[in-house]
Amino acid sequence: MRCLIVSLALFFLASCAPAPEPVSEFKPVADIHALMENIVYPNADKFWKSVGTIITEEGTQEIRPETDEDWEAIMGNAYTLTEVGNLLLIKDRAREEHVWPSGDEEWTGYAYELISAGEAAIKAVEAKDPDAVFDAGGTLYVACRNCHGKYLHEPGDPGATMEF
Repeated sequence: MRCLIVSLALFFLASCAPAPEPVSEFKPVADIHALMENIVYPNADKFWKSVGTIITEEGTQEIRPETDEDWEAIMGNAYTLTEVGNLLLIKDRAREEHVWPSGDEEWTGYAYELISAGEAAIKAVEAKDPDAVFDAGGTLYVACRNCHGKYLHEPGDPGATMEF
């Protein structure tokens, strides 16, 4: 009985210990170009192509997610695009030619615009509403376009012309 009491006391003491502090320093590996090329573009492309209409001489083809697996894949794209907004807020990731000036409200605003657009995309996918997914894709496009209008990339980079 005595061991049980000691064990319970140690358990309760351990549960009262303060939680470890969250990590405040990040170690970015990808620069902005690599982040866009390897994470943003592929996920945006898959999200945008998940819903649509193709009209040809032969007729009309509606593209819609059909299975739970289709919706899960699109949800992964939506979450990834949303979280990229947070990755863009990491100061050390800013490209050399766009060194993060203290208080660069435009850069921060564009990152938060992407997060908000991504949240709308997540809600649309949760609702399994193809029309809302299509609309959310437009909102994501505008968020990307707004940022790329100020922070252009190298010539030939898809982000410079938004020809995804």
